[in-house]
Amino acid sequence: MPSASVVIAGGGISGAAIAYFLARRGCSDVVLIERERLGSGSTGAAAGGIRAQFSTEINIRCSSLSLPFWERFEEETAHPHRFDRTGYLLLATSDAEEHALQEAVALQNQLGVPSRMLDRAQISEIVPELHVADLAAAAYNAGDGVGNPSDALQGYIQHAKRLGVEVREGVSVTGVQISHDRVDGVELSDGGHITTPMLVNAAGPWAGQVGALARLEVPVRPFRRELYVSEPFPLLRPGPLVIDLHTSWYYRHEGSRILMAGIADRHSSWNTALDWPRLPEVAATAIHRLPLLRQAAFTSGWAGSYDISPDNHGMVGAFPELRGFVCACGFSGHGYMHSPATGALVSEIILDGSAHSLDIAALAPARFRDGHPNLERLASHGER
Repeated sequence: MPSASVVIAGGGISGAAIAYFLARRGCSDVVLIERERLGSGSTGAAAGGIRAQFSTEINIRCSSLSLPFWERFEEETAHPHRFDRTGYLLLATSDAEEHALQEAVALQNQLGVPSRMLDRAQISEIVPELHVADLAAAAYNAGDGVGNPSDALQGYIQHAKRLGVEVREGVSVTGVQISHDRVDGVELSDGGHITTPMLVNAAGPWAGQVGALARLEVPVRPFRRELYVSEPFPLLRPGPLVIDLHTSWYYRHEGSRILMAGIADRHSSWNTALDWPRLPEVAATAIHRLPLLRQAAFTSGWAGSYDISPDNHGMVGAFPELRGFVCACGFSGHGYMHSPATGALVSEIILDGSAHSLDIAALAPARFRDGHPNLERLASHGER
């Protein structure tokens, strides 16, 4: 009967990073299971942002742990991945949003992130084309930027496979075998079975379903997010990734094109269809904030699912009642940027018995039932 030291459910960026970090530390007896094809879920639809501007210590520290790895990604994996430090500009319209940014920037500065608050004149210096009359303030960090999730996924996977990790696509975990309060194996959709003492739930939007197989509540839900892409638009000079916190609309450059977010869905669903009839509503928001976009033609795009947790933080770690079941899910739009931290931390949990690069108590999967959520107020998808 097939066996593995570790089975990873989910072939997106988090599962790939975990496989890579395990194999790099000598644990290559790993089987990564992907229900469709690698990166076909949230990773394939990600916008590619990498930032340290968050409102909580744990998210800031996860960014700080990840950023050096993004700088040396090609050296570490022998696969190209470009990290462009374009900067991130977060816009506040209301007094409450301004206050949230001020508190976040103060915390970021304490933790070594050189972000700063901007007034309207300073915002215009960075992006002159923005409409700023109704803005209260903004926060800016020149060290944030964008990368390529597909390149990162391939870098993790190819290196892990070279070290012996097995990758199986088109197969899903359909059952979790438990013996004496410990994972004993997994059943697969193709009728197969793998004996294993360790299952990692890195299933993204499907993480709740994998948790239910182990009789655990993993409160992760899928929320659609749409992205529209313009024709080449040279009228807008390259600049930072800009997020309007009030509407949760954002845009960034993709080469000579503009990639902009659609309207954030308010209700969970499995819908990943691009809703073209909503584009006029998106355009109204976009043109208000960036009037120059009135001249842009948005002719393509895509949609995907965020895997959202109740407090906009990832769930990383184990449940005390079931040994051998580790969560790495619910990253709420931040899975790609934090994947180096996730890979390192989960490999420590599995190989060393606990995470030691960071104190991850704030990411404990049982925090919701225990009454210890920790809301991230600067999530790019908006409040739920």
